[in-house]
Formats: sequence, C-alpha cells, structure tokens
Amino acid sequence: TIENTTFLNNYISIEKVNISTLGGCFMASAQYIIINNITTKNNFAKRGGCIYIDKSINCTLNIKNSIFEDNIGIDRGGAIYINSNIYNLFVLQLENIIFNNNNLLDENQQIAGGAISIFTNTEFLIEINNSFFKSNNKKNEILGKYIFIDNTFTFGNIYFYNNYFFNNNNNERLLINVK
Repeated sequence: TIENTTFLNNYISIEKVNISTLGGCFMASAQYIIINNITTKNNFAKRGGCIYIDKSINCTLNIKNSIFEDNIGIDRGGAIYINSNIYNLFVLQLENIIFNNNNLLDENQQIAGGAISIFTNTEFLIEINNSFFKSNNKKNEILGKYIFIDNTFTFGNIYFYNNYFFNNNNNERLLINVK
C-alpha cells in the first residue's frame, strides 16, 4: 500500500531497457496493490513514467484519489505501464484520478497510451470511475492517445463510469484503443 505520498522530479536513465529503466517512481509486483492519495509530477522512465506494474500471478491494482501530471514514458505508458503476462486474472480499478499532460516521446513505436499502457495475454477487468483525462499525448498519435490495451490471447471487460476526456483535436485517431 502506498498512501499520502508525492513523487516529484524522478528520472530513470534509459540507455537500454532493463529492469532498472522501468517505472520513474516505482516498480511493483504483488497480488494486491493499493495506491491512495498520491501526487506524481515530472517523472521520467523508459516504460511507465511514474508506475510500472509487472505481474505473473493474479493481480488487482487499485488506485484512488490520485493525480498523475507531466510524467513521461519513452515508448509505453506516460504515467502507468502494466505488463500482465501469465494466464491469470488482472484487475485494474481507478477512481477519482486526474491524468493531466502525461506523454510518450518515441514517435516510431506503434505502441501508445499517453496516460496508461496495458499489455496482457490474460483475462482482465478494467473499471475507471469519476476520472479526468486531459492532454495526455503520444507524439505520432497513432493508437490510444489516453489508454492503450494490447490483449493478444484472451478477453476482458472494460467499464467506464462518469469520466471526462478533454482536449481532443482532429489529429487523434483513437483516444482509447483495445487491440
């Protein structure tokens, strides 16, 4: 559990992709992860500008009452990157979250998710409630400017309730992409 915490100006060097270049603020691998009332600003990493979750067992990630602002991921997840790669259930629950001006920089990648990138080959459940997404960007704006989900094997359910997506323009193809 992480509560009542501010992560500010954390920078992870990106010379090559390895475990030390993932998650500008932290990397987690646990069955149940609770994050409540955190503020993140100006964090930087190769994948997951702020948070990198790596799961190989059933996992629930619950984030509430938090702000993700001005974070940068190079090729996956401006704010949050989730890699759930074993055939179990993955659950993501977001409530009262602000994602503002999180970015991806690598314009050559066909991977996206200015705010959130999820890569999974397992069953998943995603619930996003009362959250605000504004100006989260990917340089080439190809797929999932705000949220990108790559599910290569199985199926999942996605529920959005009372969310706000703001600052759209004509250059965007998809704000949310499920592949």
